[in-house]
Amino acid sequence: MTKFDIEKLKDNAVTSIRLGVEDFLHSQKPKDGEGRKQDVSRALSASRNLFAGLLLLMKYKIASSVDDEEAAYNLIRKPKNKNAIPHPDGKGGIRWEPEGGFQENTIDVSGIEERFSILEIKIDWETIKRIQKTRNGLEHLHPMAPLADIASMLADLFPLLRDFSRDELEEDPAELLGEAWPIMLHHHTFYAAIRKECEQGWSQTGVPPRMQPWLDRCHCPACFSELLQPHPEDVEKCLKVDDHDFRYKCHVCGQVDLIEPELIREMQYEMDGSDRFSDQPSDFEECDCCHRHTFLTRDGCCQWCDHELEDRECRRCDTPLRQEDQGNGGYCGSCNHERERIMAE
Repeated sequence: MTKFDIEKLKDNAVTSIRLGVEDFLHSQKPKDGEGRKQDVSRALSASRNLFAGLLLLMKYKIASSVDDEEAAYNLIRKPKNKNAIPHPDGKGGIRWEPEGGFQENTIDVSGIEERFSILEIKIDWETIKRIQKTRNGLEHLHPMAPLADIASMLADLFPLLRDFSRDELEEDPAELLGEAWPIMLHHHTFYAAIRKECEQGWSQTGVPPRMQPWLDRCHCPACFSELLQPHPEDVEKCLKVDDHDFRYKCHVCGQVDLIEPELIREMQYEMDGSDRFSDQPSDFEECDCCHRHTFLTRDGCCQWCDHELEDRECRRCDTPLRQEDQGNGGYCGSCNHERERIMAE
């Protein structure tokens, strides 16, 4: 086996993260007096370096969980037998069951997650998956998307690295990441403050309770930023989100548009059980009460105005009732037609 230097793995991880932060800085619009130009293309490079550095740091933790150099190297490689699982022996070593050797390729995110579970290494996997989704999306989205997405990614990465370095690596994150750390700290603090400001602004605009979870998922269609604030002019007029013409304003690019379509789009995207690439019907239809396309038929309730069906099942045949059946006295259309026919006779 080629000599495996675990510390080199950590050094490569830190270098990659530092390069990612440097790329991030060059992707942002320069402040007054800065002698550089904005380089949008480096946003994609930033996402690659930051995510790669994060994975390397996680692999370093896996490898450092055992004492033997060969065992450490094998822990971060893919086994030839996909069913092979490592078992800590309690003495700083590892045994594999079933055995079968290893590939040259190292483990991917799913492999890292499996090793973390077995070795009882803790990390916020929800944030990891969100960062991974952002990283993958940056490869395919609109050219302006990286400017907002990389900012969001770096804001997510900061607390993740802070907690992982401190709790699992038992290292001071400032010492580990050096000059990259204060840059990440400054950006996270700024980003978190703006996000909190946006959240506080929306809390005064009467967002319907069932729609509240989707507000955080709304993003600017122009630059893909999630930093959307209620439009100051509409707030000043005391308008509410329930007013169809209530607008948002993007903190990043200044884009102005209606918030209602964005909220509904995000809600339908996450909750609609239909296959968007087939002819299956949507689970949503127009609500008879608020006239928005937010009535979830499978629940019999509008996600915007909370309007619910009074009669849920046909009194005669137990068929689930829809909005158009509500005036039938508790009967479905077919049974109501039959009932009216009998009464007429």
